Amino acid sequence: MEEEKKSFKKMTKKVRDARNLMLDKLILYSNELPTDYNDELLYQRFQPFHCILARDQLRRAVQVIGQMASYFIRLLKKDECDSLDQCKRLKVTALGCMYTVAMRCLPSLAFLDRIRQYMANLEDDENASTATATATLTIKTDQDVLAEERCTVPNYFDAHKLDGFVDPETMSWLWELESKHGALLQDDVQVMSSMEALVI
Repeated sequence: MEEEKKSFKKMTKKVRDARNLMLDKLILYSNELPTDYNDELLYQRFQPFHCILARDQLRRAVQVIGQMASYFIRLLKKDECDSLDQCKRLKVTALGCMYTVAMRCLPSLAFLDRIRQYMANLEDDENASTATATATLTIKTDQDVLAEERCTVPNYFDAHKLDGFVDPETMSWLWELESKHGALLQDDVQVMSSMEALVI
């Protein structure tokens, strides 16, 4: 019985660790984005709506992943989680849900990274005079866009809509990791690398 309690606590910790890993990555990346934009130069290359949309996707992802983790941690702590198999299912489902949200951020992360690189190149161009920079505004270029159909981070977490939320292949992959490593997100380099890849 004591061993089972330890296992339950360990599973709760793994969900919490996964949440922290993903949120730390997303928040760290958000903090690395420039905040002092030259709007004219930025919006010459990127549409304002898409810049806002991409940032909103990251903000929502942080919120939803946090909500998911809290929900599953509560379930893992409840008395009805009275079997090891049941708790394993909850843990793997929690990881699958958070993984799915993180993966849905990738188009927005890629778009924001292009913004970051674009602004960094402007700042690094020390030889560009104000006149040259102003002249570039008159040059028409194709604007970089973020396809709205690829922005699929949910507005909020709804525990009643979990069916079909996680791709079956993702769940199979997570169960494979579970069977190989016992507890996901332990100090195994391969497991950690796989989970870190969620938001790179």
